[in-house]
Amino acid sequence: MAVTGTNATPLVAVLILAGGAGRRLGGPKAWLDWDGKPLLLGVIERLASLAPGRPLVVGSPGVELPAGDYTRLDDARAGEGPLAGLAAGLGAVQALQPKGRVAVSACDCPFADSRLYRFLAELDDGSEAIVPVYEGRLHPLSAVWRARAADGCRRALGQGERRVRAALEELAPRLVPAADFPAEIDPSRALFNLNDRRDLLRARAWRD
Repeated sequence: MAVTGTNATPLVAVLILAGGAGRRLGGPKAWLDWDGKPLLLGVIERLASLAPGRPLVVGSPGVELPAGDYTRLDDARAGEGPLAGLAAGLGAVQALQPKGRVAVSACDCPFADSRLYRFLAELDDGSEAIVPVYEGRLHPLSAVWRARAADGCRRALGQGERRVRAALEELAPRLVPAADFPAEIDPSRALFNLNDRRDLLRARAWRD
């Protein structure tokens, strides 16, 4: 479903980064069991309606991902973190729609909330990225990016950076405090991601 609003332009794609090895979780995050299915597929189900076409999923070359209704892209710079995955995914969209806006999520966000992306999309002011801020932290992997921001990601990689924030510093994103979210969006859940076993236990307790 396209996002519309007085000043908003539609989201053209959903992009999910699934290259995380999940060493602290005992295996690749995309394969974590979530309600009896791989976590990646759960995130896809939560966000797929945000844009037309199949979601894009960036994985590491040669690493199997769960089969599902999505288009797989391989990260040409495997091992260089989410910035490289972001460059690959945004770059694929940029080739077709350089001004298009993309809903970006990591595959380890079990409570990814389509309402958050719709809200962010309505704040379109021409920024290269619209990024939530919660408890003093930026959440660029739960954000809306413009496809042409792939150029900034590639420049940061070329300078030896692996931090997504390094690309953001050049792109001057719009930052959106969680205090501005609509009341129905809980930032503690919508922006939650899994880094270790403690996070996984907490997420499963929330789900139950």
